[in-house]
Amino acid sequence: MSDQPSSPTPDSDLVELVGVVERIIFHNPENGYTVARFVPDGTEAEMVAVGTLPSATPGEVLRLTGKWTVSKLHGRQFEFSVHAPVLPTSVKGIERYLGSGLIRGIGPVLAKRLVAKFGEATLDVLDAEPRRLREVPGIGRKRAGDIERAWVEQTALRETMVFLQGIGLSVGYAARLAKLHGLETARLVRQDPYRLLLDVRGLGFKSVDKIAGEMGIAQDAPVRVRAGIEHALKGFTEEGHVLAPRTELLEEAEHLLAVPRELVEQQLECLFEEQRVVRETEPSGREVIYPARLHRAEQAVAFRIAQLISTRRPLLAGEIGSRIAEFEKRFHFRFAPQQREALTTALGGGVVVITGGPGTGKTTLLRALLRLLSGTETNTLLAAPTGRAAKRMAQSAKRTAQTIHRLLQWSPAEHRFLRNADHPLAADLVVLDEVSMLDLALAADLLEAVPAGCSLLLIGDVDQLPAVGPGNVLRDLIDTGEAPVVRLTEIFRQAESSAIVFNAHRVNRGSMPVFPKTEEQRAKSDMFFIEKHEPSEALETIKALVQERIPQRFGLDSLREIQVISPMRKGSLGVTNLNTELQALLNRDSHALVRGGRTWKRGDKVMQITNNYDRDVFNGDQGFIREIDLEEQSLSVDFEGREVFYEFSDLDELELAYAITIHKSQGSEFPAVVIALHGQHHVMLQRNLLYTAITRGSRLVTIVGTKGALARAVREARQSQRLSGLGRRLASLLR
Repeated sequence: MSDQPSSPTPDSDLVELVGVVERIIFHNPENGYTVARFVPDGTEAEMVAVGTLPSATPGEVLRLTGKWTVSKLHGRQFEFSVHAPVLPTSVKGIERYLGSGLIRGIGPVLAKRLVAKFGEATLDVLDAEPRRLREVPGIGRKRAGDIERAWVEQTALRETMVFLQGIGLSVGYAARLAKLHGLETARLVRQDPYRLLLDVRGLGFKSVDKIAGEMGIAQDAPVRVRAGIEHALKGFTEEGHVLAPRTELLEEAEHLLAVPRELVEQQLECLFEEQRVVRETEPSGREVIYPARLHRAEQAVAFRIAQLISTRRPLLAGEIGSRIAEFEKRFHFRFAPQQREALTTALGGGVVVITGGPGTGKTTLLRALLRLLSGTETNTLLAAPTGRAAKRMAQSAKRTAQTIHRLLQWSPAEHRFLRNADHPLAADLVVLDEVSMLDLALAADLLEAVPAGCSLLLIGDVDQLPAVGPGNVLRDLIDTGEAPVVRLTEIFRQAESSAIVFNAHRVNRGSMPVFPKTEEQRAKSDMFFIEKHEPSEALETIKALVQERIPQRFGLDSLREIQVISPMRKGSLGVTNLNTELQALLNRDSHALVRGGRTWKRGDKVMQITNNYDRDVFNGDQGFIREIDLEEQSLSVDFEGREVFYEFSDLDELELAYAITIHKSQGSEFPAVVIALHGQHHVMLQRNLLYTAITRGSRLVTIVGTKGALARAVREARQSQRLSGLGRRLASLLR
């Protein structure tokens, strides 16, 4: 849909049309540009409507204001500049509206029966005489009550949406706010529009600031300046920093707000007084600013690590070296020097870090450690930040491993972890895998539940991408030198034959990966590079690899065993477009739901993108859509045998996962990965990103793109230092 409508003629008049969105032909989530089939009231004929529609849904009734234009490719179409939700008036429009799934409990069949009974008065009956619903065969007392409640909720949502759209907010954001605040939404937004920055994920400061300005909030209003400072501070945390230098924060806020520095400084003082931010002075004399929650988390992590180091006790009685020698003799096995050092250090207790790349024996070490401790009274718990990482840890260790969230036992009723300082974990040793993914907040929650005297073994690859959230706990702990660190560098024989392992280490050292050149080499290799300069050719190659070439040659399932990953979301080789293309290619199911410009189908591969403790699903968990229920407005996802239900209003917690970003692939391992790596990704290309991508594949890695992009990624060794006080704080506690 690259063909944009031609400009309307200057003398054409604005036209207003009311009708039903029949289906979405095209929707660009980045700018909202939408092409839809639209049926005006009083007609049966579909027309094409084009314009900006951030969140359109089939069945929705809209009033569109715009002009008729003629496109060279698509002919006559209606180009609208203004849209607003309205209720339908015709019998056909009412049936379409009610049967679209917008009202929980009413699907296409029941909508037809309701309209057959009440005709044009159907909506009036729902509004004023809902008891009459029981006149329709098949609707009993309970179902009538459920429909009445759903209609009231939808009415409140519609009124909220009218208000929010009136101030420039999209339908999708309105739905999230109404779910969060109900009938209080409009009042709360009028009172403080900047609360939208906290309540609605994805809204930027400029958008909210424009809304606030139209609502009469002055540029120098204290509420605006404080919101701007907190937004600027949030910008630092979104880059992974735990704190911001005061001078840089003031500069960012001053630039964002376009107000005098004195006013920014004054409102920063107010934030201190309200305890929403915390300030500290570093030994160098630099003043830094923390969000209050991250300051508390950093203090807690430093204190607990210092306590665990101070209360260290050995995990095995007797001389550890002789116990390891007995183990080697018993199992006819000999540890390499680095492995022996790692085992000796870990069995000595306290806080220990083991870091190393693929093929360096981390899994062998964990198995040996658990065997050495078997038969003792040591209670060992295994955990990892994500479900996939925990599952892989359990498979390699051959014993139970959990996500950190499940280990800490979240209580939906109490909205807190049940395992904490008052009710610590029953453990003598806690082993954490994939610790590079551990952010500061989750580390604080975990360490609070680790009892004094317990040992903590942290296993990870410090050369991978750091955690998505603020902080870099593994790197900070290694750099501070306060806990013993064993670096594994030797690649073992069984891994030497793998091109994946070989090339991962080459990339990590700053060398270009090497690929098979002859047919004989290709037959034995597990890593390939396919050069495609044109993005369109690269896209078609990726599709062919996933649908046919890899399944046919390697016997792998397109959906469950092959994962496409990309450095970024935007562009034709970004995750958003790749998901659209792969969904159309791999899922032909006709049972689809369109919400917010996104299409969901039964069988879709999806990923949870936020932590939802109540549903017990977490950021990065992958599953498959099992059912879509239009009447109940719910969708169920199978997360590896566990069914989880979502209301349609919660679908912003999910995204398609035919393709995922490299950042989202952290902690996961797939039989095969296909990596898109092209010049259009240039802003993201760096060594640890490529290294992380390559190490996601266990049996096969295929890179599709250009040698230039590959070389740039290998060459760019920059790793921005995440600003944190954890190392300094920990060192001061232990001296």
